[in-house]
Amino acid sequence: MSGLVGDNTARASGVIAAAGGGKILQVVSVKDTGGPYTHSSNNWNAGGNGLTCTITPSATSSKIYVSWVLGVYSGGDFAMSIFRDIGGAGATNLGATGDNGLSRIQGKNSFGGGLVDSPNTTSAVEYMVYMNAIDGSTTSINYSSAYSYMSVMEIGA
Repeated sequence: MSGLVGDNTARASGVIAAAGGGKILQVVSVKDTGGPYTHSSNNWNAGGNGLTCTITPSATSSKIYVSWVLGVYSGGDFAMSIFRDIGGAGATNLGATGDNGLSRIQGKNSFGGGLVDSPNTTSAVEYMVYMNAIDGSTTSINYSSAYSYMSVMEIGA
């Protein structure tokens, strides 16, 4: 033996600690093929789209990973963000304050992203994609037969 210790042997001897937490406890996802959903004013709006996922964390210590892929067309300056509503108490922007949100783009794009949230609750949590046509240009989600996808995962502590 050349001094290498197998993973199981190392764990049993305490040389390597077993991984803790980080287990995916549940997944909720939605694929939205409707639309296009358009918006043309400088304010945050769900745009009528179906990109909403609701998850009920099993513990207050759980993290929620939110991911999305959007098919977007914008004739100008467009921003998107994820909003969170805990138990119907009102939506909170999880992106930058003001117009910028989480992503700011122009033109025809399919783009995605993700974030980790700590809602600190065991009540139902709703995550929604919002859009903002910053310069008033028409912005569309699911333009020209594109579709969008959103997924939320509870990650145990």
